[in-house]
Amino acid sequence: KTIERISLSCLDEKWPDFMKFKPSAILTLMKLNPLKYMNFLAKWLNENKTKFWVSRYSALIALESNINNVSRLDLDLLLKTSEKDSHRFVRLKAKDIRTNFY
Repeated sequence: KTIERISLSCLDEKWPDFMKFKPSAILTLMKLNPLKYMNFLAKWLNENKTKFWVSRYSALIALESNINNVSRLDLDLLLKTSEKDSHRFVRLKAKDIRTNFY
């Protein structure tokens, strides 16, 4: 519970977007309770809501680790968003997930 609480506080909007602990917090939450935080993936992968590309990349790693917990439709929507990302690493990771999954 304490780790979960700390991780959530790291993702709070009071922190600047480019804090280096945010990607770790995403990965931690998805490792602790993937079903609970699966609904946050759309926000974490949205470039307008999650400015730091490393956080979006971390969300893709978390998605890939929990790919069996995501419906095919949801996976497709999440990957389509990331495949249009402005950062090439995020785009490439999304394409890699699609290639390996489909």
